[in-house]
Amino acid sequence: MTERLVEAPAVLVPSIVVGELLAGFRLGSREADNTRVLSDFLREDFVSLVPVDEEVALAYGEIFAELRAARTPIPMNDVWISAVARTCRASILTFDTDFLRVPGAEVILCAP
Repeated sequence: MTERLVEAPAVLVPSIVVGELLAGFRLGSREADNTRVLSDFLREDFVSLVPVDEEVALAYGEIFAELRAARTPIPMNDVWISAVARTCRASILTFDTDFLRVPGAEVILCAP
């Protein structure tokens, strides 16, 4: 996964992902270290934090409805992340196969 990030011209990080990471850090034994590393990463010139805005919210509604109609639900945060990717026309770099169920999503699945 690291080499994919290094090769990318830009890395877009949905604010939802930051929230998930910070929650995980709070449950772990290295919260301060992990938070510092994340903060340093987010300050890199090639990294952009993508907030949830009206366009993302509209995409969320579309994706949620598409998944519900197909009877292939995924976790809610993954729907939000997919909505950010759709609005930014970006690929999703992940270990999570749930994203493969999102119609039209370009998913780059990494081996664990």
